[in-house]
This record gives sequence, C-alpha cells and structure tokens, in this order.
Amino acid sequence: MKKIILFLFFFFYIISFNAQDLIITKSGDSIRCQITKITSDYIYFRYLKSGGVEKSLLPVSEITDYQYFQPGSPNQKGGIPPDRKYPRFRLGAGGGYTYRVEKIPDGAGDYKDYFRKLKSGFNIETEVGYFFKKSFGVGLRYNFFRTKNSIDNVTFIIDDGHTIDTVIGNMGDDIRIHYLEPVFYYRFFNRNEKVAWTAGVSLGYAAFVNKAMLMNEDLDLTSSTVGISVILGADFFVAENLAVGLTLSADIGTLTKMTRVYKGTKTTKQLAVQERVDISLINLTAGVRFWK
Repeated sequence: MKKIILFLFFFFYIISFNAQDLIITKSGDSIRCQITKITSDYIYFRYLKSGGVEKSLLPVSEITDYQYFQPGSPNQKGGIPPDRKYPRFRLGAGGGYTYRVEKIPDGAGDYKDYFRKLKSGFNIETEVGYFFKKSFGVGLRYNFFRTKNSIDNVTFIIDDGHTIDTVIGNMGDDIRIHYLEPVFYYRFFNRNEKVAWTAGVSLGYAAFVNKAMLMNEDLDLTSSTVGISVILGADFFVAENLAVGLTLSADIGTLTKMTRVYKGTKTTKQLAVQERVDISLINLTAGVRFWK
C-alpha cells in the first residue's frame, strides 16, 4: 500500500511538469522548468535533474523573457514582471526606554545612586519620511527624553570666602533632552517583503532643559548644540500599509555652554572641557508605522 501511495505521489509530481514553463536568460540559455514564484527581483523555479527535483532562482535583471502556465487557467503568461510600486511615505510614532551615556560626576560621593537614577528614562519619538527610490529616502525625526529625581533634607555647605555656613534644603533635577533632525534613510526588504529594514543618519538641533531645584529654590539650566544621530529600525508589516516597528538609535551631543537662571539672576557660561555636559542617548523604541 505504501509503495502505491509513493508511486502515485511521484507520478502526479512528475505530471505537474507537463505544462512546462520557460525562462530565457540574457546569456541565451533556455530553461525548461516549473515557475513557482515571481517577485519584482527574482523568479523562483524548479526543474528535473538526474531523476530528482532541483530548486533554484534567477534575478529578473538576468532574464530577457519567460512563459509560465498559471494553475487553473488554460492561458500562458509571460514577460518580465513590472516593478513593484513600493510605498513612498512613512509616518511613525512610538516610545520606549533611553539610557543616558553621561558619566556620573567624580565628586558625586554619597549621591552616586541619585545621579545613577538620572541616567535612564523614557523617550517619545516621531518620524516622517519620503522615499524617492526603493532604497533611499529623506525625512524628519524628533526624539524627546525625560528623566527626573529629587532628594530632601540635603546639607549644603556655603563658603563665601569669609564664613562657612550650612543649610539644609531640597534638591532635584527634571531633565528634558530634545533632538530634531533631518534624516537620510537607506531601506531594504527581506525576501518575502514582510519586513522593511531602515537605517538612517542625521545631523540637526539638540536642546537641553533642566528644571532643577537647589536649596529649595528653582534653578533653570538651558543649552543647545548640534546633534548627530544613527538609527536602525525594523518594520514588521501586519497589513498592507500598517507595521509594528522596533528602533535602536543613538543620539550624540555635547554642550559647551550653559545658561543659568537662579534667584532671578540669569548668567551664561562657556564651559571648560572638564565641565562640558554629555547629552548622548541610546534609545530602544517600539511603535506603529504607517506606509503609503
């Protein structure tokens, strides 16, 4: 019984090659085969070789013509498939976790844990892009990062050059970092075109705001600089124009000056090399992507 089933399976498998398809390559070769799949980049086929079935594929760029028998239809079809119209517009939004690269100050002492908590926080990110080619595009990206911490009953030592005094008060930091940048994208798809990989590099505006508190008094610190970002993302399509995206990005920036407002007095200071503030971030973001 098993031999009969195997014979029938093999018989019908061979019969399926009766309506043979044809591929003609630019080098002049004619391949008699059965075409199994056609995409904008490749033609997949199988053929008989030494009593067995071999599978292969050829790039469309190497093919001058083909003919295939469409199952369920008596008509043969041929020609080179037209280029697929890939989506040009991409709109994304999401949020996630961010790690701030800046080192804990050397003089943090007993407050290392306080500064360590300021090294991580959440991010909100939005992107809009336009792809003028299948693989290349431009866009605009905005990333917002926030972290905060506070501590009560801190002892401050005040030395005005004449007397030394101690004051007990509260201190806190509420840090927001913004990156707004034009982006150059490179895009490629996996074989079944269900995943779009996107790599990007950008150069633009970075801003730093710290709504801090020092000895129970508000302290505002602000600055801005040029930022550089590197982005790698994967969009997993769940519908024709809708994808779930995961992005890993690095934002890089260093502040060389700082504006300070404390007790009604505003000052701007050029920071020495050892005082410069690193606002570099590493972001892991998940969200939705709309393609059109």
